Parts: sequence; structure tokens; C-alpha cells
Amino acid sequence: MAKRLTDSEKWEDPWFLDLKDEHKLIWIYLLDKCDHAGIWKVNKRLAEFCFGHSLDWEGFLKASNGRIEIISGGEKWFIPKFLNFQYGSLDEKNSMSKRVLPILEKEGLNTLGLPRVNPGKNKYKESNGNKKEKEDQFLEIWAQYPNKAGKTKAFEKFCGSVKTEDDLQAIRQALSRYLKHLQVNTWKQAQDGKTWFNSWRDWENYTEPERSKNAEDRCAELVREIRAF
Repeated sequence: MAKRLTDSEKWEDPWFLDLKDEHKLIWIYLLDKCDHAGIWKVNKRLAEFCFGHSLDWEGFLKASNGRIEIISGGEKWFIPKFLNFQYGSLDEKNSMSKRVLPILEKEGLNTLGLPRVNPGKNKYKESNGNKKEKEDQFLEIWAQYPNKAGKTKAFEKFCGSVKTEDDLQAIRQALSRYLKHLQVNTWKQAQDGKTWFNSWRDWENYTEPERSKNAEDRCAELVREIRAF
């Protein structure tokens, strides 16, 4: 029986929270049933047997927003973020990485974009700048972030995902969208630093859904109409 880590912070992820209940269950099912390389051999019949009813696969794929990569002519699904969460960085000297990398290469997946350990360089030192420059960039973003918990981990996630000037502009845009999201949804609390900086790409192109008028909005509107009358 396979045992693996599960991300309890998914319940604070806006993407996950916005999923239909059925799609949430499909996502959890895939994370449990995929192999150690994040690949699920498509077996919709078995999944629907486990659920006890048919499933909205097309709707789920659309809602997955790029988190699922269809491979092998549709016979398999690949979940790239599974590797990032389970293993962090892939190291050819690590026994688990030695098992994962050949599977990815066999499926024709590009492993160059996956995080790797480079023993010849400092963990936080990037080719486009030294550690001090990276720290300054992070602190600029961190100063605007409302929840100051998890700073050390947040810096690690920042170093791993922000490597170019385009990435820096992208995370600035993502933070701007996230802050606006919190202003609109005042009942929400800002995620701790390590969580948001691990998934900030989800906010890069986030669009706030249109809100239906709630009772408070309607009441305010009626007051304005009465005063105008």
C-alpha cells in the first residue's frame, strides 16, 4: 500500500475551494491513485465504481486549469505539481529520484523544467544574480505581504520559482491580484507565507468572479434609492 504526503493546506487554496464538490473528490482521488511519478493510468470505470456514480471528467479537466497533462494519447494523466510537493527537488543521487526520472523520460516528459538539486551551487544562488540581490527582491515582495508567518520557507519558495525578470514581474502581478482578492473577500485570512509563495502562480492570471448581490448590498442600494426619492 502506497503511503505519501498530503497537503492539508489545499483547503486554503482558492483554486481548490472554488471547485465543485465532485471535482474536489476527483482531485484527491487522482493524488492517491497516481504512481510515485505523478502519473495516473486512466481507469474511469474503476474510479466511478469507487464513487458509486458517473463522474464529470470533462468538467474536471476544464476546471483543473492546466494541473493535469494528458499523455500517451489519453491513456495516462500526469500531475506535475505532485512531484514538487512530494519530493521538492529531484536529485539524481537520491534513490527515489532514480526511480522517478526514468519513468518521466520513458513517457516523453520534459524533466528539465522540474526542480533539481545542484550540489555545485548554493541553494539560494541563481545564475541571474547573487544571494544579496535575491534577498532584496524577496524583501520587496515580502514587505507587501500581509501574513508574516513562514518567512524562511517563503524565501525558499521564492528562490525556487523566481529566476528571471519576467518571473519577478509575474509575482508582483500575482500579489497585486491576491491583495485585491482579500479586499473583496474580507472574511478570508491571508495564507501564511510558505503557502502563498509555493502557489503564487495560481494568482498570476486570477480573475475575481462576478458576485451576485447579497442582502447587505441590496439593502444599501435600497437606502440610496429611498434617499434619492
